[in-house]
Amino acid sequence: MKLIITRHGQTEENKKGILQGHLDGTLSALGIEQAKMLAKRLEREHIDVIYTSDLARAHSTAKEIALHHASVPFIVTQELREVDIGSHTGKLETEVDFNNLPDDHEGNERLFHRAQRFIQFLQSKHMRQTVLCVAHGRLNAAMLSVLTGLNHDQIDTIPMLHNTSVNILELNEQQQWELRLMNCIRHLEDPKEFV
Repeated sequence: MKLIITRHGQTEENKKGILQGHLDGTLSALGIEQAKMLAKRLEREHIDVIYTSDLARAHSTAKEIALHHASVPFIVTQELREVDIGSHTGKLETEVDFNNLPDDHEGNERLFHRAQRFIQFLQSKHMRQTVLCVAHGRLNAAMLSVLTGLNHDQIDTIPMLHNTSVNILELNEQQQWELRLMNCIRHLEDPKEFV
């Protein structure tokens, strides 16, 4: 099984330092361009199924990719939503004390287990297929933590994932995940490579 994990393009909220959580978010002009460059990069990639978060910023990014994979199933799910930040939703990053999170924040442990359940679901349904997941920074970090053998306390050791970064993992015959590519944005840095 091959798993491609990517993040949505830049949003207007990203530019302003607004914490989005379960807000839909709106792709900025740059974010739309990033999504198009990501779609071009993945155009020749064999993909059996596309899963995307139902939040607009990820869904819009996934739709750009799907234009090049018209016959591929396109599945929208709340399971790929960004971390639920509760009462911090919509606040500026500068207004939040990240060392003192409120009780309504999803937290790393719950986020990790949500990511773990989704990966188990993918493995039960899509063995020997290539699956693309279009989601969010924190959720993707949780998925990468699960896949690389980290625990929920280690999610923060995953580097900040760039907008539209590509992460690729493959499940080998011994049922172990092997990391092939992480946080790659070559399509943004050298788009001619993917023309």
